[in-house]
Amino acid sequence: MNNAAIISQIISFLGYLFFQVFFARHLILFDVAFCFVYIGFLISFNPEISRISFLLIAFAFGFSTDVFYNTLGVHTAACVLLAYLRPYLIELMTEKSNRDTVIEVSIRRMGFVWYSTYAGILLFVHHFLLFVLEASAASLFFITIQKIVASFILTSIFLIIFQYLLFPIRKR
Repeated sequence: MNNAAIISQIISFLGYLFFQVFFARHLILFDVAFCFVYIGFLISFNPEISRISFLLIAFAFGFSTDVFYNTLGVHTAACVLLAYLRPYLIELMTEKSNRDTVIEVSIRRMGFVWYSTYAGILLFVHHFLLFVLEASAASLFFITIQKIVASFILTSIFLIIFQYLLFPIRKR
């Protein structure tokens, strides 16, 4: 990555974290659906980065979120799992001939169906781990499932909106 790309990623890191902490944190529907739009940063991160570097970035991002949410590593664990699974998912979903050409993971570049499937899988994994760790009791099973599904839907809507706002169409 060149210096411009690194600066762009740092600004994106801070922008997503700022939006999550000061705005999305308060988007709660019926005390069941929570908006975790911050993981859009990890989902759309440059896939050319090494896996170890990406895991460290995910750890830092999750830890930063945990600091503002006053949680004990719940977001960190979910972000690191997402970062671990992401390269395998990209490899699984991308045709063998196109794997080397994936330089940007966005709805505009990869298409709506591909992106929504990719982001949906990662969102579900993230939300599942986040809410299971948060609940930590089998008696809260149905409430946890409600939170996972409702938060998945709410976050998906916001991620798709963000994709169209943050990744404009490039003219050829």
